[in-house]
Amino acid sequence: MCDIVDRLTIGTGRAQSINGPRGGTTIPVQVKLHQGDIPADLNFGDSVAVDTETLGLNPLRDRLCLVQLSSGDGVGHIVQLRAGQYAAPNLKRLFSD
Repeated sequence: MCDIVDRLTIGTGRAQSINGPRGGTTIPVQVKLHQGDIPADLNFGDSVAVDTETLGLNPLRDRLCLVQLSSGDGVGHIVQLRAGQYAAPNLKRLFSD
């Protein structure tokens, strides 16, 4: 998954649609790609859904390469993390709240 993000054209600002859980329902979706951290002014409100991608299943061995975040508003934020570059102060601030 980590190297696939390099080949995607994400963050163009164009919204796409996917079928919703009830079939026929359309949910507008926009994906924003961030390198290394989320913007300091990004606000998810009271809750945020988080998903992560690693290079394997062993967190002691396999590095974290992608964090996906959404507040449920149809905008997904993808944070791509490079090997050894885990500073991400804004992401850490979000998780410590």
